[in-house]
Amino acid sequence: MARSKIDVESIGWNEQIKEDISISGSLTVQGKVLIEAEEKINKKAISFDGTNDVVVASDQDEYSPTNGSTDTAFSISAWVYVGDVSEDNGPFVAKSNNTISVRNEYIFKHSNGEVQFFIYDSTLNANGNQIRAQANAATLSDSTWHHVVATYDGSTNASGIKLYTDASQTSATNNETGTYVRLRNSSTPLTFGATEDAGNANRVFEDRMADVVFFNKELSSAEVTEIYNSGNVMNVRNHSAFANVVSWWKMGDDQDVEGSNGIRDYVSGYHGTLTNGAAIIDQTDIPSDALDSLNTNASGSLGIGIKIPEEALHVYGNTKLEGPLILKERTYDPDNPTEGSSVIWMSNGNGSGDDGDIMIKITAGGATKTVTLVDFSAA
Repeated sequence: MARSKIDVESIGWNEQIKEDISISGSLTVQGKVLIEAEEKINKKAISFDGTNDVVVASDQDEYSPTNGSTDTAFSISAWVYVGDVSEDNGPFVAKSNNTISVRNEYIFKHSNGEVQFFIYDSTLNANGNQIRAQANAATLSDSTWHHVVATYDGSTNASGIKLYTDASQTSATNNETGTYVRLRNSSTPLTFGATEDAGNANRVFEDRMADVVFFNKELSSAEVTEIYNSGNVMNVRNHSAFANVVSWWKMGDDQDVEGSNGIRDYVSGYHGTLTNGAAIIDQTDIPSDALDSLNTNASGSLGIGIKIPEEALHVYGNTKLEGPLILKERTYDPDNPTEGSSVIWMSNGNGSGDDGDIMIKITAGGATKTVTLVDFSAA
C-alpha cells in the first residue's frame, strides 16, 4: 500500500523506506540520494545434458597462452552446479579435440567432484605430454553452486598450477607426464561443457554452468577471494583485475540468446554458440549481487545501474547536458534500432569501424545503415 504522506521530521537520516511512495508535485532533496537495487545480476544459467551438449566459442590467440617460445600466465573462473558428483566427469572449460593431430591445449574439469586442470604439449605425442594438478579429494558437493578457479603462472612447471574451490586453495597433486616444453597454439576453439569432439564420457559435463571468465594473468589468492565475492556472482567489471579479463561470458544472462553467437562475450566480443541442445535456463536460486544502484553524488552526477543495456533510460522532452558526454568503447555492434531510431557508439575495432571511431546506426524506411561519424585515424 502506498504511503500517502511522508512525515519528514520523523524520518531519521539513515532510515530506509521499503514501501511504494506516490509523490504529487516537486520533491527537493538536499544531500545524497541512494536507491539500492534488489534485482539480481545473475538469474540464468546454461544446462548441459552430459551427452554432447556444448557451447562453442572460437579460436583466438588470447586463448592459447604462449608467446611461441614459452608459456604465459592465465586463469579461468566459473560457477558450476552438479546434481550428483558421483556420476559426472567432464570439462568446465577446454581447448581440446581428441580427433585431430594437435589434440589438446588444456582442460579444466572435475572428476566425481575432484577439480582438475591439465595443460598439454601436443607436439610431442598424440595425447600430449602434460603438466597437471588434480585435487586430492572432492570439493564439489551434490546440488550446490560452487565457484571454481584454475590459475597458471606460465612457468612450464606443474607447480605453477593452482586450483581453488569457493575461494579456498584446493589441496592437489601436481605432476608432469613425459617432458613438457610448452603449450602449442592450435586451431581448436574454446568450449564450455565438453571438448570440441565430445568424444567420450570424461569429455562431457552434466548439469549447469554460469559466469565464465578468462584472465590473461595468474590470479592471486586475494583476487580469487574477490571474484568469489562471499559466494555471490559478481559484476566482473568491478573486479580489481578487470583490465586483465580477456573474455567474460554471463552464460545466459543479460543480452544472451539462443542461436548463433548468442552467448555473448562482454569484453572482447568472442561470442559462443549453444550446440547439440545446450540451453539457457532460469536459475533464480544462484547466489548473486544485486544490480548497480541509482545514486547521486555531491557534484550532481547521476548513476543508474541497468541490468540489460537495451533497457534504456527514456528521457521525454529536451535533454540538456552541461558537461561532456562520455562514450566508452564497445566490443561489438549494438543491435539494430527500431524503425525511426538511431544509436551512437564508440568502436574498439572488433565490430563496425576501426578502433576509436564514432559510429551511428540508423533505421528508417525499413532499412538499417551504419555510418562512421568520426574517423579516429583521420581526425
